[in-house]
Amino acid sequence: MTAKEIYDQLGESYDEVLGRLAKDERIVKYLNMFIEQDTCTEMLKALEANDYQEAFRMIHSLKGMSLNMGFSSYLIDCEVLCESLRNGMPDHNIDAEVKKVQDGYEKIKSTIIQLNA
Repeated sequence: MTAKEIYDQLGESYDEVLGRLAKDERIVKYLNMFIEQDTCTEMLKALEANDYQEAFRMIHSLKGMSLNMGFSSYLIDCEVLCESLRNGMPDHNIDAEVKKVQDGYEKIKSTIIQLNA
């Protein structure tokens, strides 16, 4: 599977990312970095430990990576959770927000893994 096919499968714009990163090889490199860093797992660990500052740092990082990689649908879910964690412990139940971020990450990850198969 090519990088373009990954973006097509995710319903995202390959051309937008290509315009920003200039080379397909660079897109592939960053796609692999996105899953190798596994920032989502780190965020989940921080939430389990009630370390909301670290969880915020991780979701903020995911939000930035999503923006740079052109994952616009996932970016929206990351932004919602990021804002919920911005001031520390959220004032509402964030389970649904966390699940959307986790599910979105798994979808992106499994699609990228297909690139390497």
